[in-house]
Amino acid sequence: MAPVSRLRRALRIAAGLAGVGLVATELAARATGASAPGLVLAGPELSIQQTPWGPTWHVGSAAMERRRAGCPGGAAAGDRHRVMLTGADWVHGGGLALDDAPGAALQRALAARADVPVCVETIAEPGLPHNAQLASLRTALYGETAEAVVWSVGPEDVWPAVAAGGAVHRFGPAGGLTGRVPLVPPVLLHSRALALALHRELPTGAPGPDTWSRFLAAALPEMAAAARAAGAGLLVVARPDTDRPFADQGAEADAATASLRSHCAAAGLPFLDLAAELDGTDPADLRPPGTPGPLDADGAETVAELVAPAVHRLLRAERQAVLSPRPAP
Repeated sequence: MAPVSRLRRALRIAAGLAGVGLVATELAARATGASAPGLVLAGPELSIQQTPWGPTWHVGSAAMERRRAGCPGGAAAGDRHRVMLTGADWVHGGGLALDDAPGAALQRALAARADVPVCVETIAEPGLPHNAQLASLRTALYGETAEAVVWSVGPEDVWPAVAAGGAVHRFGPAGGLTGRVPLVPPVLLHSRALALALHRELPTGAPGPDTWSRFLAAALPEMAAAARAAGAGLLVVARPDTDRPFADQGAEADAATASLRSHCAAAGLPFLDLAAELDGTDPADLRPPGTPGPLDADGAETVAELVAPAVHRLLRAERQAVLSPRPAP
């Protein structure tokens, strides 16, 4: 066999083996449901939206229906108090019926306490980081009013990324889409294995103390300003993990939660240490079996009963501020 023929055969064999390897890697990634912290994989259900306040995204055609299930009229909700619930996986309620989602559970818990009707509007998507939460909230409140904003926040909000259009987009504390990886072959545009490989090049995991503190110093005033522009007060809820004991995550035991509490105190913002409220509860009782992260229906009800009193106090304080006469100049 001529040397050129042998070379061509060797190259074809090598290309075939490489192709088999890529297919095997992709199938393995999909079969195992491989993912990474803060990574949202691209797909036909994911849509990135540019807003005047930065990029955000939503998943599925029913995103708006889920968002306004509690407040179908938005600001035109009559005499109801409008509460905006924002965050990521915990408050999104993915996989749950609308009536079982955290927003619906919070609305029921508030209805049992409030002396006026209350509706809860959810501004959340899986993996939604702070920048996108803020952009979504400002978009929802543009030209409208609300009485309270409840912000569920945790350290993982600093580093999420989204894979779309053959690239991984990073939503960092500085704002905007960064980290785009160009020149991806079209056949690999929706490769889960490729998205995971690219994601490994981006910051992941909990940020260090300095990064977390800088993030809070910027993010808390932004959220408070967005709420106040709509006439609402802001309640900050420290979101714990459901994959480790809650006793290890409260402000008395966890430096990140303690930092969040300190920043809220300095800013004069009401703060709820949810891990401390859940101390003694088994995290497994709040989530689907064997699935860390999002809440199940029972978990949503449990958390809503703990959050509702703080929201009720905020609503009463906001109403008192409106009804109180202004001091004479």
